[in-house]
Amino acid sequence: MYEWDWERFQAEYQVLDAFYAIGRRELGTPKVNHSKRLETLCHQFRIPIDDAAFTAIAKYRNALIHEVVWGEGMPGEGFIDGYRKGQLLRHVNQRLGLAILGISAAYVRSSWAALLSRALDLDR
Repeated sequence: MYEWDWERFQAEYQVLDAFYAIGRRELGTPKVNHSKRLETLCHQFRIPIDDAAFTAIAKYRNALIHEVVWGEGMPGEGFIDGYRKGQLLRHVNQRLGLAILGISAAYVRSSWAALLSRALDLDR
């Protein structure tokens, strides 16, 4: 269990990278740079796209990985927006995981931007 918001965000981004690797290797996902991976996967699996959120997530990822900056400070100096972006990334990862497994459900195509829970509602 990760205690810090930046650790959670980094772990969720690693999950996204794993999904992207599976998509590239097994499902024909096109090769793109980090800033386009989330959008590319969501487009491929018909998951709603939020350009502003994707841009912010890529920005936080790059700053954290390349500059060891979290928000406007150092990791450990938590800030609310970083926590929210980690949660959003978790919500989209939940949908991507199901989509990669071939599960077709209304949940997969539902808005992940709201921090609400939803029933899976498998398509019949």
